[in-house]
Amino acid sequence: MKPIESEKTTVKSIDDLYERMNSKSKQHFRFETVIFITVLVMLITLFGLAISNLTSQLSEQIVQNTKLVNRLDTIEAEMKAIRKSIYEKSGISVKEVQQQLVSDVIAKKVNRRASPEQLKVIETYQKDKNYSDLKDNIYYLAKAVDLSAKNQLPEALKMVDDSIRLKDNISTPYSVKSEILAKQNKLMQATEAQTKAINIESKLPFSEVLANYYNTRGFLYIKQNKLNHALADFHKGSDIAIGDEKSFILENAVLVALYQGEWQNAFSLSTQLIDLNVDGGWKWFLRAIAADKIKNKSARKEAKAKWQESISTNPNANTIELLTASLKDTNLSAYQKWL
Repeated sequence: MKPIESEKTTVKSIDDLYERMNSKSKQHFRFETVIFITVLVMLITLFGLAISNLTSQLSEQIVQNTKLVNRLDTIEAEMKAIRKSIYEKSGISVKEVQQQLVSDVIAKKVNRRASPEQLKVIETYQKDKNYSDLKDNIYYLAKAVDLSAKNQLPEALKMVDDSIRLKDNISTPYSVKSEILAKQNKLMQATEAQTKAINIESKLPFSEVLANYYNTRGFLYIKQNKLNHALADFHKGSDIAIGDEKSFILENAVLVALYQGEWQNAFSLSTQLIDLNVDGGWKWFLRAIAADKIKNKSARKEAKAKWQESISTNPNANTIELLTASLKDTNLSAYQKWL
C-alpha cells in the first residue's frame, strides 16, 4: 500500500526538522569546540608565560647570588690585602706577614674551626724551605700544636715557650699555651695566657680570631665559676663575630645566664640568637629551658618541637654529648631528661 500524499509531506517535514536540528547541533558543537580550544590555548599561553617569568626570576636570582658570592670573595681578598699593606707599612716583612697569617690558621685549628682550605695554608708553609729553619717561631708553634694533640703536654709547653721566646708579639702561641695549660688543669695560668693573646690581637687592624679568643677565655672563666666574667667575654665575642661563630658564642651567653638563674635574660638572649637564623646548635634547647623557667608554655612547646626537628634533620652525637656535659652537675641537670 503506497503512502498517501499527506504522509509523504509529514515524513518530509520530519526529515527537514531533523536536518535543521542536526545542522544546529553541529553548529553548536563547532562553536563550543572553538571556544574550548580558544580557552585552552589561552590557558596554555598564560601557563607558559608564568613558567617563563618564573624561570627568568630564578635565573636573575642565581645571577645576583653569584655576584654576591664573588663580591664577598673580593671583599675578603681586599681585607687581606689591606692587612698585609698595613703590616708592611709598619716595617714588618712579608715573611712576618706570612707567619701571622699561618698563626691565625693554627689558632683556628686549635679551636677546631679551621677549614680544609685554611689547613692547606699550613701545608704550603711547611713545604717552604725556611720552615725547617729553627729560627722560625712558627716551626715551634706547629710542633707544640701537634704534641698537644697527642697529649704530650710538657713537651708541647716547651715548644710553645720556644716559639714565644723567638717572637713574643704574635697572639697564637699564647692561645696555644693557654690550651696546653688548661689541659693540665692550670686554669689561672691558662686564663693569663689567653688574656695576653687577646691583648695582642686587639691591637691589630684586622683580626680573624679575636672573637674566638674571647669565647675560649669565657669557657676558662666558667671552669673557675667566674660566671660574670664569662658572660662579659661571650658578649664581647658575639659583638664582633659574624655568622655561625656569632651564633655559637651567643649560645654560650644564654647558657651562662641560665647558670646564673637569670631566666628572663636567658630568654631575651635566646630571642637574639634565633633572630640570627643560623641552623643547628643548642639554641632551641636552651630557649626551651628559659621558657620553662619563666613559665611561657607556648614558647617552651615551640622550642622543644624545633629542637626535635633540628636533631632529627641533622643528628649529631657530639652536640648531644657536649650539651649533656654542660648540664651535668649544674642547676640545669634536671633538663637532661629532655635529651
